[in-house]
Amino acid sequence: MKLPILLTIFSFFLGCSNNTVYKELEAIDSLMERDLLDSARVALSGMDVSAVEDDGVIAYYDMLSYLIEFRQGNVPASDSLIDHSIDYYTKKNDHDMLARSYYYKGRILHKRDKVKEAIICLKKAESHSENISNYLLRSRIKNSLAEFNISGGEHQKGLAYSLKAVEYAEISGNKEQMLLSMDKLAVIYNRIGKRDSGSYYREKCMHIIKDVPPESQVAFLANIALTYKDIGTEKAKQYVFQSLQIEERPGPYRILSDIYLAEGNTAEAEKSLRRGIAICKNDLFTEINLINDLREYKQSIGQTAEAAQLGDKIIFLSDSLQRKLQNDSIVEAQMIFENQKASESFRHQKYNLRIVYAISFLTLLLLCGGAIYHNMRKRRKARIIIDSQHEKLKKYEKTTADYVHKVEKLSEKEKETKRMAENLRRNMKNLEDRHQRDIETAQQKAAEHMLRGYRLFEAVKGGACISKWTKEERKLFVEYYTTVNPSLTDAKKFSQNEIFYNILTDMGNDDEAVMRIMSLSLSAFRTMKSRLKKK
Repeated sequence: MKLPILLTIFSFFLGCSNNTVYKELEAIDSLMERDLLDSARVALSGMDVSAVEDDGVIAYYDMLSYLIEFRQGNVPASDSLIDHSIDYYTKKNDHDMLARSYYYKGRILHKRDKVKEAIICLKKAESHSENISNYLLRSRIKNSLAEFNISGGEHQKGLAYSLKAVEYAEISGNKEQMLLSMDKLAVIYNRIGKRDSGSYYREKCMHIIKDVPPESQVAFLANIALTYKDIGTEKAKQYVFQSLQIEERPGPYRILSDIYLAEGNTAEAEKSLRRGIAICKNDLFTEINLINDLREYKQSIGQTAEAAQLGDKIIFLSDSLQRKLQNDSIVEAQMIFENQKASESFRHQKYNLRIVYAISFLTLLLLCGGAIYHNMRKRRKARIIIDSQHEKLKKYEKTTADYVHKVEKLSEKEKETKRMAENLRRNMKNLEDRHQRDIETAQQKAAEHMLRGYRLFEAVKGGACISKWTKEERKLFVEYYTTVNPSLTDAKKFSQNEIFYNILTDMGNDDEAVMRIMSLSLSAFRTMKSRLKKK
């Protein structure tokens, strides 16, 4: 009768231990939901689950480990953790946890540019989320699907997903998710030409933005500035400055430079571009775009030497980007290997601990069972060793196949990055050639205008009357004389007749000659002179 009692006691203590660890994981999950990521990361890293036998606890731990990487903006080198969680929750038919797991994996796959696999995961997440009460998660899933469809040109499908994302966000009551969903919906409406609907959701965003933490407002304020850029630059600048006051990011500086260029404030436009470039850090894609904007500006104002230097820098950064992609691929491959190695070590440790527990338990049984249990222990140990060897062999075969597949993917990625770099170089060369042609054409037109203006000036010197001149001839004459004495041709200060009077007087003509050349009556002439004296 002692053996069943001992088994019951051992199972009871083991169950209590697993339950305690599971509650700790739930507390860490709660920390992450409240965006206390640093606290959650410290708590999770301090946990030791090597002795845990419950697969449910391990699946939850693996999912949270993967989630922390995702929430911190990192890209896990391997999906082994989340795949283990998905396998477990699939067996348990746990739709809530499956929706979460597939959502996290889909977002990470998107970061790896594996769009097709990412969409499949998000669609699976959507399917499992249909009957769960986690409306915040349901909104996030719909938002992600909306983004994929919009980027693929499927605006109507994207709109349908975005409307659902807003609906679920409002049910959840999460203000940050409501802001994100409504902002995205406003962007979609503007893209499909329904600006009234876009403005409606922008206005709704403005009512809740004060309830959202500042760091979550940055992207929304930048989007608002982008919307106002073509309507009113002052309003657009206001939102850009609000965004930059919360956090400096390169994107808003690029918007700000466009606004300054539209206003004609080229000095501030250049300053904004240079500041955006300075804070790019390791974001080579954004840095290349900003430098290219600066290069185009320099090319447009005739500073071809600096424009050429910026073009060389773009090519250098493109090469750096290619090397970075290659290095990342190498690092990723090494990290996968290290993770697999660590995983094998963890399983080996776990296996040894199981042996220790088994020996302890067998010792208790030996006190009650004697020689009979001794034979049972030998058979059980042999079976464990055989099963373990079979399991290791299967895992080794799978790891080898995965590694070969990864090497093939890396080779394809390297070819693609080389092709992208070559296309970028070719496009840069075409742009430079086009800009050079534009400059030469502009210079030729300017020279022609100057020559025509000089001929008109010579005609006036010869006593020609300007009353029958066309509007263009008058303009060319004034533009030419601006090169002689610009102080007499300020259009903001003088009217056109006053400018002609200033020029003719400056050329040495007396009042009678001026009246004749301009075909003015005496009274009109005197009135004009009187106004000029007041100025």
